[in-house]
Amino acid sequence: MKRFLFVAVLVALFVGVGLILSYGQDAPPTPGPSSPVKTAKTWKDPETGLTWQVTPTGGGMKWTEAKAHCKNLSLDGHRGWRLPTISELRSLIRGCLVTQRGGPFGVRDTCLSSGCAKGPYHNCLPKSSPGLSGAYWPPDILGDADFYWSASLVSDNDFANTAWGVNFDDARVLASKVDVSGNMTDEEARAWNEVAKKAKGFDPNRHKARARCVR
Repeated sequence: MKRFLFVAVLVALFVGVGLILSYGQDAPPTPGPSSPVKTAKTWKDPETGLTWQVTPTGGGMKWTEAKAHCKNLSLDGHRGWRLPTISELRSLIRGCLVTQRGGPFGVRDTCLSSGCAKGPYHNCLPKSSPGLSGAYWPPDILGDADFYWSASLVSDNDFANTAWGVNFDDARVLASKVDVSGNMTDEEARAWNEVAKKAKGFDPNRHKARARCVR
């Protein structure tokens, strides 16, 4: 019995020394550095994992122009940028409990009709959030606190060719016509105003907005 225990101890010591030498010669690789959270051009939101432009480019654009602009964008050596969905765009809102991600306002990727613009609509004062100049977005990103397009279209027929977006000046979720040039005829303007009166969150006068691209 004693001899058996002695042999077992020797075997254990031999194996242990072998493992130590093995790891010393071929240690497991240490993980490389992760992608930076923020560069001069991009910022990765730690809450969602989405990467955003730090400063939006392109100026005021119609919706189709905004989609094309993001599709053709290259930042920090990366392509694959796109216009965010309305839920993704809402995830940037900071400081307005009604419309920020998880807030009670109804418009989101799973509810895109005009009837989804319900619940507490708006209670946030302009330029009163932690972003620079009071914008309702994180202080890590820059740009004018203005209306920004999402890729999400309003889903019901009364609002055909209308897309959702967010005004980051006061954190309102709004919708606007996607391709109106700004030179509406009187008849077009009257028709759009009548439709817009039927629902909250529809802006009959805004035809161009900005784009903050995401990947």
